[in-house]
Amino acid sequence: MAVSIVEPPRGFAYERVRGLIVYLGSQILAQGTAVVRGLFLPNLLGPAGYGLVATVNAVDRYTPYVSVGAHYYLVNRLPVVDDDEERQRILATLFTFTLVTSVAAALLLVATAVSRIDVLPWAAVFGIATLALNPLAGGIWRLHQAVLRVDGRIPRLSGLTNAQSLASSILLVGMTWTWGVTGTFMAQLLTAVFVLALLFSASPCRFRLGFEWALLRRALAFSIPVFVVSGLLITTLDSLEIFAIGTRLGISTVGHYAWALAVAGLLFMWTNGLTTVFSTPVVQAIHADRNSSGGAGVRYFARLLIANSLVFVGLATLAYVLLPAVARVLFPGYADAILAARIVVVSTYYENIAVLGLFALTAQHRFTPYLIFLAALVAAMFPLLWWLAPKGIAWVAGLAVARRLVKAHVVLRLVAGSVFGRARFLAGCIGLYAMGALPVLVGWLLDLDDVAITRENAWTVAPHLFGVAALVMAAYLIVLYLAQRRFGLLEVLWRR
Repeated sequence: MAVSIVEPPRGFAYERVRGLIVYLGSQILAQGTAVVRGLFLPNLLGPAGYGLVATVNAVDRYTPYVSVGAHYYLVNRLPVVDDDEERQRILATLFTFTLVTSVAAALLLVATAVSRIDVLPWAAVFGIATLALNPLAGGIWRLHQAVLRVDGRIPRLSGLTNAQSLASSILLVGMTWTWGVTGTFMAQLLTAVFVLALLFSASPCRFRLGFEWALLRRALAFSIPVFVVSGLLITTLDSLEIFAIGTRLGISTVGHYAWALAVAGLLFMWTNGLTTVFSTPVVQAIHADRNSSGGAGVRYFARLLIANSLVFVGLATLAYVLLPAVARVLFPGYADAILAARIVVVSTYYENIAVLGLFALTAQHRFTPYLIFLAALVAAMFPLLWWLAPKGIAWVAGLAVARRLVKAHVVLRLVAGSVFGRARFLAGCIGLYAMGALPVLVGWLLDLDDVAITRENAWTVAPHLFGVAALVMAAYLIVLYLAQRRFGLLEVLWRR
């Protein structure tokens, strides 16, 4: 069925920007609690305990694939479904499918934990068992999140996200403080229970049971290659880092690298906000390209990508500059991981490019070349990680920069390579990738690596340090303003 995309209604721009601001505010609160949680957990558990938690949670990275990407199909399908009855049938089918697969996954996790009692430490066995509810809670949560995103109900989504984050942080910090690693795993189980209770009591979405094989087959035909296969390959890439470091360097070093990943991951609150608010316009714009010529949808995506990258590289630069001084006072036990954390911060810039590009790529239904690339990347990373891990986690982080840069380029080539000329495309990519070096350049120019805030010098060093950071951001905002005046790049956030 052909789908026509009409011009956005009056107020569309305001609602989208308002939604982005509201969601970012929510993310600041949610990530603020995550920062507080991140301050306590690594210090309470120590590198060895934190490494054990990170290793067990590497298993949890695979639980989102239990529902076979039902939520991802909704994000890409519902924006172009006009019939309400068809919409309800899709939701009922995917809800029922998620329930069935989640129960099966819970039984599998418990059985795995029981079968490993004589092989693994008791804490690890207990941790695997407490993951049993995560497939159900995560699957239902993502279904609600997808519907609220598509319907533009960002404030309600933000409220649910805040409640979940606050409860999770309180449970994790309190129970870890009391019972250590065991308390951490128990808090994760109770968080899953809280999420289910929250959704059934406070979410405006109500799903009914129902099943239509034809609808499920259509959804799986989309989500298996787009979400499951690609997601499993990406998760395997990330998990290979953890397992290679744990095998070659020990569980304590895993704790150091997990801390570096957690610090850099805070930057993704911008990426999450942008994709949450703008995924629907991107999908609609790319779908419009299929019914017309000229590539207007891809051009809209390209401008959105540039605007997104300009903002994200500023955030990455700020994090890169402040990280050594802040980490030495807040995380004294993780000083050896500062260099790795700064390198991972740089890698998140390229991952940010790839994440946005994947929304356009899935809307184009051109995913097979990307899957072939990911499979080749996994095959190449396995021996490289095994070889580099003994050299230190900074080398592993450097390899993450390389693979994320390559992934970003492949995604952009598939999305926009045929719309722009070869020379123009390559010039744009080189400029986009070169911006990723800005954090390193600014960090080298300011030379604040040896500055540390302590209780004795806090009142003299801290204002100076954050004053320098404020000047960096002020200068960057001026650059953004001039770019906006000259090229109008940021206007894509208001209209297309």
